[in-house]
Amino acid sequence: MVLNRCGDLNMNDLSGTFGRLDGEQSINSKFRILFAKTGDVVQAKFVAGGDERFSMTGRRTGNESMDFVEIGSANKKRRLKVSLNAQCRLTAEDGWVSGSGDALREIDHPSDPYTFVPFDLKRLDFEPCTERLALGKPARGAKPGKLSAADEVPVITADSLSLAQWSARSSLPEGCTAQIDLWVNGEAEAIEFPVEAKGDPIHWRFDYETRFLGKKGLALHRIAKCANNKQLLGVACASIEVK
Repeated sequence: MVLNRCGDLNMNDLSGTFGRLDGEQSINSKFRILFAKTGDVVQAKFVAGGDERFSMTGRRTGNESMDFVEIGSANKKRRLKVSLNAQCRLTAEDGWVSGSGDALREIDHPSDPYTFVPFDLKRLDFEPCTERLALGKPARGAKPGKLSAADEVPVITADSLSLAQWSARSSLPEGCTAQIDLWVNGEAEAIEFPVEAKGDPIHWRFDYETRFLGKKGLALHRIAKCANNKQLLGVACASIEVK
């Protein structure tokens, strides 16, 4: 039997949802991590505020430390250096690396360590972005329009904002219906919103009512509902500021 210094919180059984601790007691859920173990591999979904979301694979670097590196072929990848501190709390340093495997090279100094604590955040969205959203007028057309840029945060003053993505009709499995789930700052705004899938491309459009002021991270999930199963086809993201 292996005894761990921090009991259930250890690198062998790292799982569940964690929120960033700001101050002594405040959980900032805009920065959150979902850990899950598949076989011997620990994976993480990291939401770094706004619409920045990353799928990561973990690698042990010590008895009480792991590095999580973004999955994918891009040369520049997000990395979290996770460890347990003296108070048995999980800390994470956030940075960027290039390369792959054991040949990773740090290209941006990691942040100061933030503390993340176990907290029930299962109601929130953790899915990484796979594409960008079209916003406003470009989103209203049946044919693909201009998409938002990753570093763009447009100011919105209207009462509603059209959001959209497009996909080939063939991307929707035969016999399935198209639905949208919209998440705003990680919270569910609309679930199972029906989409007409008659044309080609399919126009995945949702008109979002901008009821509250402030910065918003938007994530539009394109979903195929097939009998009793759901298949996530893509996650289109954008950041806006409502004034």
